[in-house]
Amino acid sequence: MQLEPHASLIIQSYNNKKQGTRYPYIHTAGDAVDLKGNWKIEFLEGGPELPSSATLITPSLWTELKDEKVNNFSGVAKYTIEFDRPAAAKNYLLDLGEVHETAEVLLNGKKMATLIGPSYTTTIAASDFKQKNKLEIIVANLMANRISYMDKNNIPWKIFYNTNMPARKPENAKNGIFNASHWSPLPSGLSGSVTLTPLK
Repeated sequence: MQLEPHASLIIQSYNNKKQGTRYPYIHTAGDAVDLKGNWKIEFLEGGPELPSSATLITPSLWTELKDEKVNNFSGVAKYTIEFDRPAAAKNYLLDLGEVHETAEVLLNGKKMATLIGPSYTTTIAASDFKQKNKLEIIVANLMANRISYMDKNNIPWKIFYNTNMPARKPENAKNGIFNASHWSPLPSGLSGSVTLTPLK
């Protein structure tokens, strides 16, 4: 078996021989190749406001964009790139690198995987590639940035019937109640290279 750091598997043993496919052990057949070109980022849903779309040279955190709205935004954004068919191989390992926080992968309109970490990789068959390809990575971040925005602007969001939502950490308390107005924006989106590695 192969396990990524922090990954786990449930293994079941039997007293008799079982038929089926073998464990999908990964053997590389070449070096990882960066998907280079113009990356487009488009904000799909979330709030408090949708930031403007942008074109990037490499996948970057949306919290690093110049649009001031990105630091307050919690929601979903789509990274898109078009590229030519990679060198011939049976399968490919797509590695999204660093992701904050979850990602859905589509290739040429077909869903490949939903990735929640800690490793953001998936195997793609050669048959799923065309001569010209469109990769879409739909990333959702945490709610923390929007919560901080709401607390900074005194927008009520702690609507509970049986608790006043006390803070677990003293630094997150204001008047005895949880408050995130002092939080810095958490990293959101993709960061670093997205690569394809040919597999045997």
